[in-house]
Amino acid sequence: MVLGLQGGDDAGDDDPLALALVLALGVGAARLIGLTPFPNPWLVGPIIVAAALVGTGLPAAAVPQLLMIVAQIMIGLSLGCRFRRELLVQLPRVVGAALLITLYLILAAALGGLVLTWTTGLPFATAFLAVAPAGITEMVITATVLHLDATVVTAFHVMRIAVIAATILLTFSLYQRLSRWAHGPGT
Repeated sequence: MVLGLQGGDDAGDDDPLALALVLALGVGAARLIGLTPFPNPWLVGPIIVAAALVGTGLPAAAVPQLLMIVAQIMIGLSLGCRFRRELLVQLPRVVGAALLITLYLILAAALGGLVLTWTTGLPFATAFLAVAPAGITEMVITATVLHLDATVVTAFHVMRIAVIAATILLTFSLYQRLSRWAHGPGT
């Protein structure tokens, strides 16, 4: 819809029983993973269930449009409640830097989307959402609303999270070494 881009993928079947089953499986997986020391079971559990169901080739259960709208509003409210206007007004340089970084990341995602489209044949809108610097939920909801391949978008974001989770301690260790080298051993 934005830039005239819209996909053709359907969200799935409008079967309330299938939706209830998928939601129950997602909650069950989250609770099971919650018993382990694995972080963020409410994100990982439903992703594992969705990946398993998609991998089997079973038809997907469609989330009703009204539920998608309510979920997006709740996410927005949750994020919006965390901002304090007085803090943002006191930090104009930080806000300005954040705006510039956001613009840079959007442009980088557009370039990455173009490269991905060129190398894989994915539609640009799907490729852009797959590499966009945002959360899985927001990008998958956007892909679903635009009738793009939400599975591809989810897979890219899950891989991004997996790579970050697998390399964060190594990256932090490298940062500490470089910091000590640059500033001397006493810092």
